[in-house]
Amino acid sequence: MYKEYAFKESENPVDVYYMTTWVAFFQVVLGFMFLPAQLIPGLGDLSLDDMIPQLKDGCLCMFGINALEGDECGGAGAILVVYVAVNFFYNIFSLLVVKHGSANLSVVAAAVALPLTNMR
Repeated sequence: MYKEYAFKESENPVDVYYMTTWVAFFQVVLGFMFLPAQLIPGLGDLSLDDMIPQLKDGCLCMFGINALEGDECGGAGAILVVYVAVNFFYNIFSLLVVKHGSANLSVVAAAVALPLTNMR
């Protein structure tokens, strides 16, 4: 509803790409702010001694460096780039549905898409 208001009724209409950029920025910031929640038993069950090496090993794997025995990180960076691109375009198209349609249409489209994505 807020996005629909920002696109259509606001005195300063917002661009789709501008909104996507801000949403992505806040998702990254909030993601790192909630990283300590992984230390809470039942949520992440990690210790601080485990978290830092996992972050380091994940970054190394992203750059194609096998940090642990048995890792196969050769294409991890490319897979990440493809995922980010697909996610970016998905979010852009979702916002375009809200901008040119409505928030209700966006919910209906998501409700129709869910069973379609699970069909084999």
